[in-house]
Amino acid sequence: WGFKYKTMEDERVRHPEHSQFNNVTLEKDNPFWQAVWPPIAFNCRCKVKPLKKKAKRRKFPPANPVPVVSGFEGQSFNL
Repeated sequence: WGFKYKTMEDERVRHPEHSQFNNVTLEKDNPFWQAVWPPIAFNCRCKVKPLKKKAKRRKFPPANPVPVVSGFEGQSFNL
């Protein structure tokens, strides 16, 4: 059905660059996944969990996300 973005949820998670996407849950064909897929920066420990069943609650990414400072240049966050 879709994917759920997960950070490690510890003190080493980059705030707000990576933590803003924690628990984002969207369908697999959502354009978000083409723009944001771990690793999104050097030493990124984030993961994407595949979901087989439709999520009861979808969580959308922030409307104006903070750019990933040390990420891959040219990455787009337009949805």
